[in-house]
Amino acid sequence: MYFYGVNVMILNRKFLKFEIDLDFVLIAVTTSLKDYRICYLINKHLNFNFVKNADLAVRAVNAYKKRGGADMRQLQDRITKWADSRFPARTTADILLKLYEEVGEYARNPKAALEMGDIMILLLDVAHMNGIDVHRAVEDKMDINEGREWEVDVNTRIMRHVEPK
Repeated sequence: MYFYGVNVMILNRKFLKFEIDLDFVLIAVTTSLKDYRICYLINKHLNFNFVKNADLAVRAVNAYKKRGGADMRQLQDRITKWADSRFPARTTADILLKLYEEVGEYARNPKAALEMGDIMILLLDVAHMNGIDVHRAVEDKMDINEGREWEVDVNTRIMRHVEPK
């Protein structure tokens, strides 16, 4: 295939299936040219006006969206914005003290969804205060946990991972 002064060879095609109806067309170009060079050629010969922008992070948002839930990072951003406006001088210790209180309330009523909500709000806020990406931390920790052996202590009923011998 010849593309305005550039030889382009189509090596293989990949098809991406979407379940959502999107309002744009996605075209992928694979080339050995530098990104600025291919953009220059496309702009010049097809009268486009591509410009360099910061890289975008593309995240797959799973079934949470379908059930009306939020992506964890979006939720953490919402909580942080609210907490920053209400409690701008809060510290990690302040948040943890409130967390201990909320865990106690939840322990008295484990079906109390709003108490669980309080706990999650505080956990996401304290993670933000300490620079922790909760989504990444949970994904990384689940990768570790899924590879471990687990047992339940018969006396305390506490779940623990078994150290390899």
